Amino acid sequence: MIRRSTWIAIAVLIVLLGVTWYFEWSPTGKARVKGTPTATPISQIIKENQSDLFLVELRTSNGEVTTLHKNSDNTWSLPRSPNQTVDQGKVQELLSDIYFLTPLTALDSKVSLDSFGLMNPIQVLNVQVTNGSPYVIKVGSLTATDSGYYIQVNSDPVIIVGKTSLESILDLLKTDALIVKTATPMPSSPNAPDLINGTPSPTPASAP
Repeated sequence: MIRRSTWIAIAVLIVLLGVTWYFEWSPTGKARVKGTPTATPISQIIKENQSDLFLVELRTSNGEVTTLHKNSDNTWSLPRSPNQTVDQGKVQELLSDIYFLTPLTALDSKVSLDSFGLMNPIQVLNVQVTNGSPYVIKVGSLTATDSGYYIQVNSDPVIIVGKTSLESILDLLKTDALIVKTATPMPSSPNAPDLINGTPSPTPASAP
């Protein structure tokens, strides 16, 4: 007759074999051992390719409008300032910031927009893409920790984006930030003496 202690030892062995099988051979166990993340990553706001962006417009509540438009030669211009040269490098920096703008978290769809400054937003960013619907991004107030902004894209639930990321976009969309700066020549003084090798040139003597 098998003793009770023997049965206990056999039971413990079976449990150990089960645990070993779970972590060594089962797919779920392998995933846990390797530390496979279970959180679902939040996708970027812009779903199309960065090259599909063709219009970016910022409107403020005080009536200021900055519109940036893509030309047929893939350069960008400011239609409201046609005589100004746009810094294409700054534009590409702006487009990259917009394209990689990613939500930090999403809020409940039932939250009141007025609680986050989105009922009458101070700034609205309109991004249009080819072969796609426009992205109307309402910019609300800062979060309580002052580290992000509440925004709403079209009629989607309210989300939070990083403060630095969004402010980089808003700062670049100021007209002056996108215009190529040209050096202004310094006017010469009419009374300044002519210099030769760093010393005033002699004044010719008048004929007697």
